[in-house]
Amino acid sequence: MTAYDDFRFTSAGDLADLGGPASRFKHNITAIKLLKRLEAECRPPGNLTPDEQLTLARYSGWGDTKVFSHAFTQISGCAAEPCGKLKGLLTEEEIGSLHASTLSVHYIMLDVIRAIYEAIERLGLAAWGRLRILEPVAGICHFLGVMPATLAAGAERVAIELNSITPRILARLYPATRVIASGFENVRLPRDYFDLIVSNVSFANVPVPDPETKDRRLRECVHNYFFVKSLPLLKPGEILASITSRYPLDKRKNVVRRHLAMHTELLAAVRLPSSAFKQNAGTEGITDVIILRKRPSPIDPDHAKAQEWVEVGARRLFDEHGGETELPVNKPRGHSISVITPRPRSLNWRGYVAGKRQLEVVSADEIPPDVMAAVALACLAQIEADAATHQDRRLRTEF
Repeated sequence: MTAYDDFRFTSAGDLADLGGPASRFKHNITAIKLLKRLEAECRPPGNLTPDEQLTLARYSGWGDTKVFSHAFTQISGCAAEPCGKLKGLLTEEEIGSLHASTLSVHYIMLDVIRAIYEAIERLGLAAWGRLRILEPVAGICHFLGVMPATLAAGAERVAIELNSITPRILARLYPATRVIASGFENVRLPRDYFDLIVSNVSFANVPVPDPETKDRRLRECVHNYFFVKSLPLLKPGEILASITSRYPLDKRKNVVRRHLAMHTELLAAVRLPSSAFKQNAGTEGITDVIILRKRPSPIDPDHAKAQEWVEVGARRLFDEHGGETELPVNKPRGHSISVITPRPRSLNWRGYVAGKRQLEVVSADEIPPDVMAAVALACLAQIEADAATHQDRRLRTEF
């Protein structure tokens, strides 16, 4: 039986034509049609032409409400009805799964992921040989598709994704990766096992029903929960890198940050502007890149090192009309949250959205044209000295 390799993106331009909501809806439909055909043909996972690989890789999910509105018709007082193209394409179970997946937008700028990997490689992770790598909220697995060969070679890779359609696409694109179709909270994985955990965490302020996480405050919103749930699975001394919302760093309540600071060192924090994923994912909101290293053992949460990035301070901000307010913004001691903008940065608030003030990072020219270089330089500037300091004392646990 032929063994097929996992898919890899060849250039940043592979997703350049995703387009707006109508275009992304068409890409989603085309990918689902191809998936159904492959399954009907009983074609082995990984047995794809280059064009078929890109068709599946352009599936971007349904988290953008404008894409979702192309798929479903909302009638007041009734459940949203799938459009004609979906009715004849998906089963009732698949339609229900699609409804449940609206927290996830699967598109990430490939250049941002490449920049994260550039920083991770500088930490020397590839030098330790065959790695164990987990993507606990995989989406369409762009973190795996962009992974450099130095990290991917011989790696044991695990990808977890909840809904019905996406894991089946992943199994076709990444036949050498263990794909688990489940919620992260339901998956049992060995502790202290993985060398690298990477993720693009859902931006959702909804609780996760995981009885194993006893402290409810650690699972009261998705983006914090994935950090907390990942830590026991990571080997001491190893790396967790995530694209997430601003709230793990900026939320007024510090319970989750205290927990993370007990168990990890903050290596880098980079903040992208609100418009960073607007063009291709249809979403707005500040996006943070956070890179953590697990401590050899937990430290006292009141220890000075743990307190470096636990507390937030009030920041005076102004909207476009001159209105003034204060919002919590983190400023870690010993670190700076690098803010990626092409001109001197500004932090504004844009009034009230759903009853809450919303912070945004704004810049006149959107994001820098070479965002990979900007993010990579920002990460490297924060971790380079740290990497040199820790190179001789990184811990390894052999199994």
